Amino acid sequence: MTNLDLDISQWYNEDDLDYRTPSRQASDSRSTSPAQQNQPRGRPGLPLLQSADWNPNLPYDESPPTCIHYSIEWKLLLKKGRLSKLTNDTEQNLVLAPGAFWDQTLKPKLHQLLEKKTPRNKCYEPDETNVTVSVTDRSQRDLTKRFDELDIDWEVVEGQLMAWSHLLRDEKRLRVDISFIYKETTQQVAVRT
Repeated sequence: MTNLDLDISQWYNEDDLDYRTPSRQASDSRSTSPAQQNQPRGRPGLPLLQSADWNPNLPYDESPPTCIHYSIEWKLLLKKGRLSKLTNDTEQNLVLAPGAFWDQTLKPKLHQLLEKKTPRNKCYEPDETNVTVSVTDRSQRDLTKRFDELDIDWEVVEGQLMAWSHLLRDEKRLRVDISFIYKETTQQVAVRT
C-alpha cells in the first residue's frame, strides 16, 4: 500500500451510513418563528417593539441597533376614474411595530387628512390598501401585498421586517410603503315632495 492508497473502511462501516435527506426535528420548528427561520445562522435578528415594550421618550439611536428601525412612506389616493394623490408623508426612524404604529398614530392621522383634503359634501370610503416592504439590499426582493379596505395583515408586514432585521447591522435600511386608496360613495338623497 502506497501513501496515496487509503483504506477508508477503517474509519467507517458501510452499514452505519444513512443516505436519507436529514429531517428537521419537531422541537426545532416549534422553537423558532418563521421570521427567525429565514435568518442566516449566527446572525440573530433584532426585536420589533410592541406597545408594551416601547417607551416614546427614549431615543433608540444605539449603534449597533438593539431593535428594528424602519421608515414608513405613505400616500392617500382617491379613485375617481384614475387615481389622484391627495397627500404623502414619511415617518422616519420608527421602532414601534407597524401594527401598533397604525393604531396609535397613522390611522388617526389618515382620517384627519381625509376630512381635511376632501370636499365636505362628498363621502369617501376605503377601497384597498397596497403595502410594499423593502430593504436596501439588492439580493432581497420586495414583499408586495394588497388588502381590502383598511384590513391590513400587520403580522405579514412585521414578519418580513423581522426576517430582514439582521441586515440592519450591515447598515441596510428597511422601509414600508403604504398606499391608502379611497373611493367616493354614492349616497341616496331623499327628495321631499
